[in-house]
Amino acid sequence: MPASSRIMIVEDEGITALKIKNVLISMGHTVTSIEVSGRAAAEHALRDRPDLILMDVMLAGEMDGIEASRQIHSETNIPIVFITAYSDIKTLDQIKESDPFGYINKPFNDEEFRMAVDIALYKDEMERQLKQQNDLLVNIIDSLTHPFYVINVSDYAVMFANVAAKLSGASGAAPCYAFAHGLNEPCSEPDHPCIITKIMEAGESAVLEHIHNDREGNTRIVEVYGYPIFNDRGDIAHVIEYTVDITERKLMNKKLADAAITDDLTGLFNRRGFFTLAQQQCRLADRQNIRMALLYMDLDGFKSINDELGHNIGDEALIDTANILRNTFRKSDIVARIGGDEFAVLLTEPAETTAEETVVAHLINRFEAHNKQGGRQYELLLSIGMAHYDPERPSSIDQLLNRADERMYEDKRRHKLEEKVRPILRKMEDRRVYERFRTGDDCWVELDISGKVKLLDISLTGARISTFHPLSTDIIYKIKISSDDGEEITLAGVLVWISVQEPAQGREGALLYSGGLKFIEISDSQKIALDRFAGSFKFL
Repeated sequence: MPASSRIMIVEDEGITALKIKNVLISMGHTVTSIEVSGRAAAEHALRDRPDLILMDVMLAGEMDGIEASRQIHSETNIPIVFITAYSDIKTLDQIKESDPFGYINKPFNDEEFRMAVDIALYKDEMERQLKQQNDLLVNIIDSLTHPFYVINVSDYAVMFANVAAKLSGASGAAPCYAFAHGLNEPCSEPDHPCIITKIMEAGESAVLEHIHNDREGNTRIVEVYGYPIFNDRGDIAHVIEYTVDITERKLMNKKLADAAITDDLTGLFNRRGFFTLAQQQCRLADRQNIRMALLYMDLDGFKSINDELGHNIGDEALIDTANILRNTFRKSDIVARIGGDEFAVLLTEPAETTAEETVVAHLINRFEAHNKQGGRQYELLLSIGMAHYDPERPSSIDQLLNRADERMYEDKRRHKLEEKVRPILRKMEDRRVYERFRTGDDCWVELDISGKVKLLDISLTGARISTFHPLSTDIIYKIKISSDDGEEITLAGVLVWISVQEPAQGREGALLYSGGLKFIEISDSQKIALDRFAGSFKFL
């Protein structure tokens, strides 16, 4: 404490005030003023800023010493020692509420008075030093460029957060998991554990990788360093968390990893990438009991493109194919070039059979639209096979590919027929892609040979059907459509794609086969009737 301090006396008894002044002067201190009212004490304290105030509890006027101390403390940190002739519990409780640096009972002797003053000044000096050290520590922690927290382990409340943490969205009003993850409770996933839980279980510091949200809600990948703080009983009471944003580093590592699993020419996954990701997806499907579908595709006539037009044009055909696949399927699906002209797509999200068939139909339509654009010396034709992954009957990716490969080769037979009917198809005057309409849930039509089949959707160029019986790609079908008003339309068509649906366990009598039927030799009157029939359904 300073050798000489500036002290204000607030005492309305003149003899007592003079005695206090004399003792303070003998101790080497300076008396800034002697005040007799609480209001004057509050005003002069703000003006003179003494090092210590000796405050009588009972003062003349409307403001007593306790109320005057409250006003002084609301604007300054000047320490106050109360002087009182009252030692009842009520008075002492009021003094305690004012956060005093001590109190002196009247009457007092000089030694007791000196000791009380010295203790108050010493306590104030120690608190000032502690505050300076605390301010220095806070400044050091605030200068850190990474978020730093102190968290209460009992309720996950943030006890302290540096500037970087606050800029990241930390708030003392919310538990750490609320602003860091946007959750209503602590993390508990096995692959995303809470570091506080890990520290509490191990009783020591820990480091783990976590997903946090920044202030704007963007996902960031961070390394979390956690350190326990023990109380005097040896229990962990708080945890220090220090986070380092490694998003950019992870992205760079991902780019390097992607280079090993990506096809250089098309930018799709290569065979290694497909098998790696597909196997991971199968494990996830097993845990979540999700069915998936795998499409296996082969680019027909690719050898002729290479031989007749050159390898540069062949590369162009592969790139075009990759772009169509990339733009057709969802980002969650795994699209890969697994061989020279072979492609595979794993549809990772669960879907109904009709939805999968719609995807195939859209894929075929996109290839057809691409071929009609012109500007290329070749046409892209695909053979497609589909197989399903059932978590109740798990299989390897190799087995899944083999099943899809078998069905893909069955699909190749359609090209022989297409070569026969291609001149007929090219005679059709209207080459544009027509709007497709989804039919009702109970729309049936007659297909010669196969009998009744379910009509899934229809356009002026073709229809998508589903049936109990196998469909063939080497014959021309005749389909008879009857409208509600009794009008019948009979059209000829060829199957341009087929799909085999694996039966769901426990379901009998399910529609197991589906295909895309392209109409041929359609007259104007048939178009008008078909347009009238299709227009009664919703646009797809």
